[in-house]
Amino acid sequence: MEFCNQVKHHMKLLGNQLVCVSEHSFYKTPPEDSNSQNYNWDHPEAVDFELFYNTLNSLKLGKNVEIAVKKHSPHDSENNKNEEVYGADVLLVVGTLVLYEPKLRELMDLKVFIDADQDNCLVRRLRRDVFGRKFDCKDVLQKYNDHVKPGYNAYILPTKQFANVIVPCRSKLFDEVSIALISQFISTKLKERDQYELTLEIPKWSSPPSQVHIMPQTQLIRSLSTILRNEKTPLVDFIFHTDRLSRLLAEFALDSVIADMYKPDEGKGKEDMGVKEVVTPTGSVYTGVKLDYSKVSVVSIMRAGEALENGVREVIKDIKIGKMLIQSENKAPRLFYCSLHNIISPDAPVLLLDATLATGSTVKMAVRVLLDHGVQEKNIYFLTIVSSPQGVHSVLKTYSQLNIFTATMDEDLDERLYISPGIGNFGDRYFGT
Repeated sequence: MEFCNQVKHHMKLLGNQLVCVSEHSFYKTPPEDSNSQNYNWDHPEAVDFELFYNTLNSLKLGKNVEIAVKKHSPHDSENNKNEEVYGADVLLVVGTLVLYEPKLRELMDLKVFIDADQDNCLVRRLRRDVFGRKFDCKDVLQKYNDHVKPGYNAYILPTKQFANVIVPCRSKLFDEVSIALISQFISTKLKERDQYELTLEIPKWSSPPSQVHIMPQTQLIRSLSTILRNEKTPLVDFIFHTDRLSRLLAEFALDSVIADMYKPDEGKGKEDMGVKEVVTPTGSVYTGVKLDYSKVSVVSIMRAGEALENGVREVIKDIKIGKMLIQSENKAPRLFYCSLHNIISPDAPVLLLDATLATGSTVKMAVRVLLDHGVQEKNIYFLTIVSSPQGVHSVLKTYSQLNIFTATMDEDLDERLYISPGIGNFGDRYFGT
């Protein structure tokens, strides 16, 4: 796992997601009559390779899976839990037997064998199990001689022949050249698949893409934006004017949503087109429109996206709202919570809310989740207050049919990857934390 952490650190992926999958998550449950402490975890029969293969294949296809997360070792069952993981642009698969199974090898673009000095391996095992886990030293040495060393010679060392890269490991740190070469290989593969890393270079647009809708910068919109950007704006004023602007943004986006929902079609009747006739107080007949918002749903990205909910509720009464909590770990977004049950419909429009769009990594994670729940990409309408050109470019590179509606498009991202001139931490400012 240390090797994977160094690759992640070296690559500094921003827009691309990177997920590490450990062999430990796919160990079988030992037989009831066996002692898990003495069970031979270094034998291939200890690994559920069928589940391992199906999980990796699903992740490569961008599907969500549940993976057992084992914090320490296979027999620490009290620390185990299941974690929902979504497909990523980069999957790093780690374990002693990951090159043993042919089906697993077929899924891999690059196979790396860590050629570790066996004396160092024994020292690390003693340090971990005796001093860290408080196991008996005699038991650790016996297990090493009975299981670990024979397993390495019989099942692990022979897989060295399948590796594309062999990395020497004679100490705690790995060879920097090997890390750099592997990182470069991954970057090349990403570019081949049209999954580009985010750069600070501003896209050279003569005008924004057709999927990007920027609110007309009227005096009213600029006034509201000025109030929200001012670091001295009191909390009560920030909330009030956020609600005003988010309502205008919702109305702005709904124009396109309605146009897409009620496109002219020869096979549709008047009611399907939203046409409705009513009698006015003067007794005259007025031919107008009745819009059905019952299929429209909203999903907010917690918690900054929740700041836009009041404005949307003022436009669509009794709107259904789902939630996602996405946070970054080592600059890669991770889904921590998702509540979409009975909220979204596969063929219906979804308004996805977040207050800002900086690098785009969080938005791409959210879109990936919606797609996995059956929502069509063209039916996703992303609403945001402030966006950066780089973030918009990154999102549309991955999801070209996504509709983006922003109150303002700022000039740039700074070296910290903050939107500039920006608006600050929107969630903290709106919720007063």
